[in-house]
Amino acid sequence: MQTHNLAFADRPKVEAAKIMTYNYVDIAYCTYGDYWRQMRKVCILELLSAKNVCSFCSIREDEVFHLIESVKSSFGLPINLTEKIFSLTNDITFRAAFGKRYEDKDALIPLIKETVEVACRRFQFV
Repeated sequence: MQTHNLAFADRPKVEAAKIMTYNYVDIAYCTYGDYWRQMRKVCILELLSAKNVCSFCSIREDEVFHLIESVKSSFGLPINLTEKIFSLTNDITFRAAFGKRYEDKDALIPLIKETVEVACRRFQFV
């Protein structure tokens, strides 16, 4: 793979990804090249710098506290840990991006899941 790493650098061209990412302009699906390197540079310098990661520490701690409280309140009842972790990552991401908790989470999460499921079924990833 090291000898032919450029052959493995690109993602497959999936129609669902093309539609959802506005013709592959996001970092996950854009083709390897100057644009991808620039996107990676922006992510590393602006989003994932030590200063920014530390600035979101209180958000992560607060959302993990909410998760623990949710699990604690379900004492003796079965819980779906996959759902809880999915919700945790969405809550952290949303608060880091928009600065607040989203009120209509119960409507948004099923839409995200349905989008992924439709894309996977359409392109037989599952």
